[in-house]
Amino acid sequence: MEVVKYLPKKHPIFGFENLDTYVECVWIEDGERKSDVFHQDRLMKAIETKGLYKV
Repeated sequence: MEVVKYLPKKHPIFGFENLDTYVECVWIEDGERKSDVFHQDRLMKAIETKGLYKV
């Protein structure tokens, strides 16, 4: 899984944008490219990953 970009989320009550807590991630599952939005606190950081790309 790789982080593609940070997404701004508008707070429903206060109206300000939070720019650094939600990320769009992409991964390959069964040969199909999938993506979803996650809160960055729910993701685990890995130092060495193989990533999406085959060399």
